[in-house]
This record gives sequence, structure tokens and C-alpha cells, in this order.
Amino acid sequence: MVRKAKLFVDASPLVDSHVSGVGHATYHLVKELSQDKAFTDRHRILLVVPAGTQKDLARWGFNPLVVPRPIPMPGRLSNWLIKHEALPWMDLLLGRGVYLFPNFRNWPLLFSPSFTYIHDVAFTRYPETVEPRNLDYLRTHVGAWIKRATKVVTVSRTAKKEIAEEFGVDPAKIVVALNGVDRTRYRRSDPQRVEATKRNLGIAGEYILFVGNIEPRKNLVRLIEAYKSLPPALTERYRLVIVGSGGWLNEEIIDAIGHAQYDGYRILRPLRFVEDAEIVDLYSGARCAVLPSFHEGFGMPVLEALACGTRVVAANLGSIREAGGDLITYCDPLSVESIAAALRQTVESEPAGDFQARALQHVEGHGWQQTAAIIKQIVN
Repeated sequence: MVRKAKLFVDASPLVDSHVSGVGHATYHLVKELSQDKAFTDRHRILLVVPAGTQKDLARWGFNPLVVPRPIPMPGRLSNWLIKHEALPWMDLLLGRGVYLFPNFRNWPLLFSPSFTYIHDVAFTRYPETVEPRNLDYLRTHVGAWIKRATKVVTVSRTAKKEIAEEFGVDPAKIVVALNGVDRTRYRRSDPQRVEATKRNLGIAGEYILFVGNIEPRKNLVRLIEAYKSLPPALTERYRLVIVGSGGWLNEEIIDAIGHAQYDGYRILRPLRFVEDAEIVDLYSGARCAVLPSFHEGFGMPVLEALACGTRVVAANLGSIREAGGDLITYCDPLSVESIAAALRQTVESEPAGDFQARALQHVEGHGWQQTAAIIKQIVN
């Protein structure tokens, strides 16, 4: 019997109380790796989580080849040690192997190579958009995490360039593994299903859709101003639907939504949590999706909307261009007028007849299989 190499994955994003985009990306990557027989014939995949949380991995439905591996110390202690950079050499506790860290931080290792995801450098480029405690944490530690990683993994060529510039990293140390989109989930929904979801969320008629955290980097205040500046005929026909979790530093955004609603603009932010399946329905039913962010490491909502056959207005950022190519109407995120013009152009014009076919062809090149292939190359 061939002795398998061990791949340890920091799976803490999978057991957090609120699963972020990083958590979903971690799930898809592990799922793809575990379904590759050639890979699992050579590697044992171990998901490392704080003690007592391994049961929370069950909700993801991984196949039996994926094995939970709790950190052998009380969860509170391990969390404190991680936070204060006081962990011992973790491969002495968990075993030698290859370690994959999907969410910025990594652990000290004595014998084992490690690969650490740095998704973006918003905390250095736009520090005013980052929650203060998280900003301090990232500023304090990211440089050290990058230094002790064998390789840095990031999600776009634009992010690679920015990491190299901000931290003086040799670009040869940085591997690009573009994010993927789950085509089993993100596909155009049946119109009846779309209407049912709209009714459940209190959405009547046609709409423009934003999906993302309610936080400053997403540029929602300018989006709301751009929407308000559209001709009345358009704001009466198309409401603006904002879907996303609470985020941080969002008082100005919440105020902007409330003031616009008070002034009679049809802006809706569902009060309850919107399930992933419902978001697919909302993408499918939208006149267009919009992502006007100041900064993105990649821009997943772009791919998700395109996978549902929906047009997109997005900020003219290099990372978003990598995600959306020439299928998107781009705007200057710092200009209310540019955002408004892009929205107006998109909602007033009909898509090219082959748009949906081109969108689906585009997203087929952005599957999680392609992401996993890059990770397999560096792990092997």
C-alpha cells in the first residue's frame, strides 16, 4: 500500500458561525480535491478545526475521504494562541505534511511547506474601509504570514501585482488561482421560481440587484446616489434591491438607504437572511446586477450573475475585468455620474442576442476544477 501524503487544510472558515465568501471558496476547493481519485490516491485530506467544532463540518457533506482533525488543545486556548501569534510548531502537534491556509493567516511550522491565501490588500490600499480591529490585526501580522509561507496564493493577477508591490514579495513566490463559480448552483432559474422568491422577499416588478457585504469598500453610498439620479421613469420601473449581511462601518450606508426610502425611492433591503438558492433566483430575475466596489481581490458576484445569464454593471478594476472580461458594462467607481450612466445604458438597452450563450461560455472557463488544478500543482 502506498503511504499517502497529508494535506492539512485550516478549515476554520467552514465552522465559523457566519460562513463568509472565503468559507464557500474553501468548501468548493476541498470538494474538488476530494473528488479527484488520482489526487486522493496520493493524498489524505485533513480538515483542521478548533477542538469541539469538528461536528460542524458535517453540514458540508464531504465524502468520507475528507477527515476532520481537531487541534489537540481546548478551542478557547487555540483561538487565543492563534490571535496572539503564540502557537507552537503546529506540525509537531498535527504531523508533517503540506499545509494550506485559505484565509490570510497561517501557523508556525518546523518541517512542513505551507501555502497561504492572501485574497486582497484592501487593508493597505483602502484602510478606511476595513473594520478597525481587523485592520490592526492584518497590519500587524500579514507581513509575517507572507514571509513564513512557502508560497502565497491569491485570486487574480491584479491581486498578485498588488501583494508584490505592498509587501515587497518576489512575484515568483505568488501563485494565482482564480476563484470559480459553482455551475451546479449558479444557473438560470425557472421564471416561476424567480417570482416565488420575489414574493417571499417582498420584491414587486423589475429591479437592479446588488449582492455583497454592506460595508464601505462596496461603494454603496455612491450606488444609491447614482440610482437616485436616474430619470424618474427608470426609478419608477426598476427598484434597487440590496442583498447582503451587516458588514461593518456601515452607518453611512444604512442612513443613505433610509433617506432614499423616505424620499420615495424604491430601494429594498430584505430584512431577513437571503438563502443562497434565493440569491440565484434574484440574479436570474434581475434586469442587471451591479458591483461598484472601490477594490476587489476578484469579484465573485460578477461570475455568479453571468452564470445566471444576467448582465452586470461593475467598477472598472483589473480584478473585476479578470472575472468578467468584455461581457460587463464598466464604470468609474469614484464617479456617481459614471455609475448612473452605466446603469442607464444597461437597463435601457436590450442585451445582444447571444449574450446568455457568451456568458455561459465565459463562466465555463471559471470552474472550481480549474482552481483545484492550480492547487494540486503546488501541493504535489
